[in-house]
Amino acid sequence: MSNSFLVFQDPNTYKFGFKDENGRVLIQPIYDNCKGFSEGLAACRLNGKWGFIDELGYVMIQFKYFDVSKFSQGLAGVRLYDAWGFINKFDKLVVGFKYEYILEDFQIFAGVKEPAAVVGLMTRKHQARCTHILINREGKVLDDDLY
Repeated sequence: MSNSFLVFQDPNTYKFGFKDENGRVLIQPIYDNCKGFSEGLAACRLNGKWGFIDELGYVMIQFKYFDVSKFSQGLAGVRLYDAWGFINKFDKLVVGFKYEYILEDFQIFAGVKEPAAVVGLMTRKHQARCTHILINREGKVLDDDLY
């Protein structure tokens, strides 16, 4: 169903919503910004904070995050203040807020047997060598010297 949801901006109010491929409004343009749907939820920003809505426009995760990524493998990256972590679709924190950025959302990488994400953890070691780390869905480090 989410393949037919296209983000649009109202030219009069500059607010964002969703239309189908025929131009029919599916979700009214009331948001400051929106990202596309992934795994049934879309990230939208309202009053300067990000949250997630479902395909009917219902708020599923409150607007409280400074930034968000899309849902991938059941988790979405969310930023509070200066740190990123990962939540599930019930807004439960699964991987704590300790990353400076997310380079790649959870996916299957070659040579890795489980979904993993590439994140930046800014310790002296990682800053000096400009490396990233690969973590699994529980936050366990799978590789701490990617590139």
